[in-house]
Amino acid sequence: MSAVSEIPLERVLDPMERISETLFGLIMALTFICSLGVATSGNIKISTMLIGAFGCNLAWGIVDGGLYLLARINDRGANTLTLRAIQRAPDSETARRVLADALPPELASLLPPDQLELMRQKLQQLPEPCKRPRLMKRDWIGAAGLCLLSFASTFPVVIPFILLSDAKLALRVSYAVAIVMLFCCGYAFGYRSGLQPWAAGLSMVAFGGALVGVTIALGGKPTMRQRGAAAVWQASRASIAALVGLWLAPMIGDVARAESPGSSPGGAIGLGNRGWAATETKGTAPESEPASELEVSVRAGVASDYIYRGTTLNDRKPAAGAAFEARFGAVYAGATVATVTLPTQPDAEFTVASGIRPKIANIDFDLGVTYFAYPGEKLPGLTNGINYWEAAIRGDRSIGESFRVAAGYAYSPNVSNTGAWSQYAAAGLGYDVPDRLLPKNLSVSFTTATGYFWFGNQAPQLGGFPLPAYLNWHAGVTFTYKAFNLDLRYYDTNLSKENCFVLTGDPNARPGGSVNPNTNPAGLVSNWCSATVVAKAWFAF
Repeated sequence: MSAVSEIPLERVLDPMERISETLFGLIMALTFICSLGVATSGNIKISTMLIGAFGCNLAWGIVDGGLYLLARINDRGANTLTLRAIQRAPDSETARRVLADALPPELASLLPPDQLELMRQKLQQLPEPCKRPRLMKRDWIGAAGLCLLSFASTFPVVIPFILLSDAKLALRVSYAVAIVMLFCCGYAFGYRSGLQPWAAGLSMVAFGGALVGVTIALGGKPTMRQRGAAAVWQASRASIAALVGLWLAPMIGDVARAESPGSSPGGAIGLGNRGWAATETKGTAPESEPASELEVSVRAGVASDYIYRGTTLNDRKPAAGAAFEARFGAVYAGATVATVTLPTQPDAEFTVASGIRPKIANIDFDLGVTYFAYPGEKLPGLTNGINYWEAAIRGDRSIGESFRVAAGYAYSPNVSNTGAWSQYAAAGLGYDVPDRLLPKNLSVSFTTATGYFWFGNQAPQLGGFPLPAYLNWHAGVTFTYKAFNLDLRYYDTNLSKENCFVLTGDPNARPGGSVNPNTNPAGLVSNWCSATVVAKAWFAF
């Protein structure tokens, strides 16, 4: 029993474990937000709520991952003791009795003695089990997956605090988002467990509604000082960032990036990558799952830089990110968080995306909208921040067994809140090395793409001139081994160093370039758009 063959990765965390962990993470985040809302009479700072909610679920995710490892040791130890007892039994009758006791009672009562004897003989032939139970690689992967699910389930609940400046309104909207998610998870839980899905969903809503109702009814008498909460935020910020770096690893892409169904998660053709998407984009629901089933996925990790359409968003420094996505048939919604180093000095980049992924005439489409938010900007500039939204459409198609092509288009009416519209068109090609040529569980994909980015005139306070249009391209290879992905990629643009400064506003730009009296009167130059090689590593669950 302890000498069981390696369980496939997709079964390390079965759907019920994923749904249950998401439910628990939601309830934890909702409880924290409700409690903090009551404790501060709704006057809480946005940054305090964000870090508090994320820190609460990250801490519990680590605890839950540790408990999962203990449970795995216990299960494996029990199986080892049972196998040892069967192999060392003084006679076959005693061994069959031990075997029957280890089986579920319903199954043991149906098995005739000759079947039990056959099973005993098979187990007797197994090698002697290890003296002590040991954790295996899949156990650590499962623990990391539980941690990521608990952490990522906080995203939808805190999104209102990113998008809304009124903390009280954001608190109420957060309650509503959590209730909707509780229903979705409850519905999926009922579907999987044999209960009535609608009844299970409504039961979860009733639980969440009761929790919210009690906290609101308490009236908001303060029991916690805001100054103390702010101190917690300051103390927690560095430690939470460190924990994210230790536990997570990133992936690339946004709604303007998709993958063809059946392609490896890491082998997407990047068409203007931005954000740290939670899962591979698929045109239809997975064939192995009903189209009406709720699917939850998580990706996260680290990279040597965060590149967006050929330019760095992290000042050529290492970056980290994580994301969460829920899919129901062709409809999806998700959220991401990533570290950035930008001129406005935000705390992080948050994105919220939603859309549909239909399959039409063997082409996998992705039509979606993404909102980019940069909370905590210390230097918001003349336009009061750089938050904006973008709509995108993309199509992927497989050609034969190994080749894939993709093309996409994205539009924003006010890119980075500059007053300028933006359009982006890109196309790419991918090649997946056939599985028969590779070791088991390993996949390798080569991908390349090029895109053109052009803009309208900026707002008058920013000069009124159009941002410089440019070409960008990339090429690289992605290795995927079970849940682990590694991408090595070359990026470049045709932007001059002077125009790179005009586009990015690099605060570290230096003089010495060509002077343009309208766009760059100081002749500043930047390396934020020059050629670079980036390594990314991430886990996908």
